Amino acid sequence: MGVSISGFVTTALAFVRARWGVLLLASLISVLPGQVYSWLTYLDLLPNLHVWFQNALLPAPDFAGYDTVSLIIYWLQRSGLSQIFNLLLYGVFISTAVAVVSVTAVAWKKDEFLTPKSLIEKVLPGILPVWLYLLCAFVLFGFAFILFVIPYIYLSVVCFVAAFAAADKRLWPLGAIRKSFELTRGARWFILCFVVASLLLSALQSAVRTAVLQMVMSSGFDRETVLIGYKVINSIWAFLKHYVEMVIVASVYVVLLRSHEGPSSVEVAEAFD
Repeated sequence: MGVSISGFVTTALAFVRARWGVLLLASLISVLPGQVYSWLTYLDLLPNLHVWFQNALLPAPDFAGYDTVSLIIYWLQRSGLSQIFNLLLYGVFISTAVAVVSVTAVAWKKDEFLTPKSLIEKVLPGILPVWLYLLCAFVLFGFAFILFVIPYIYLSVVCFVAAFAAADKRLWPLGAIRKSFELTRGARWFILCFVVASLLLSALQSAVRTAVLQMVMSSGFDRETVLIGYKVINSIWAFLKHYVEMVIVASVYVVLLRSHEGPSSVEVAEAFD
């Protein structure tokens, strides 16, 4: 079963118009705790536990004797430790945001009205399944990335909606992966476009951001002002990135559910009105 571009775009635009407030709230829940902590550590108001965690498990070596490959492996290991720390420290917030958007998207598909109380009741049971999936996915994707980029991209495609399925269906990691594998069948080339575009955009954004920072830092501007501006841009980018990702994955999930489970009774009734 395929997914049309027009169907996805129509769904995404309608979902944003109808639930932009929930998407805004979920993005803030996902991003704000990490950004607040980052700013507090930057201002020396809190200790930088990220660096402590990295140094405790992977002390910095003598870089003078390192070749290029060893340096790349070292920084990948540091990045992996940082991601583990993020999942442990902020995982509950990220999982809550995913559960909120997943529950809201499915209710929107069925044209169900959610009160704040009913939203909380539906979201709470999905937080732990999402968190466990994210932890397992980190290990699984990490091994795939080490092996080669192709397995990593393949897993990114077939597990594209696994976190949403974990929240919606109350599935543990293996069940969420199986459900995502089932839902994405027939739509993987379509999803591949999002995965590749996201990877390329992230790489381009990182390269441009680094180049601009180096250029500005060497141009005589005040270092502290530049770094603060850099962190402000990073914070804005993190929020926008999460918002767009939430919209894309939620819209794809709704389209895939419609494709596999059929339209809701409300959608059928509207079609005959």
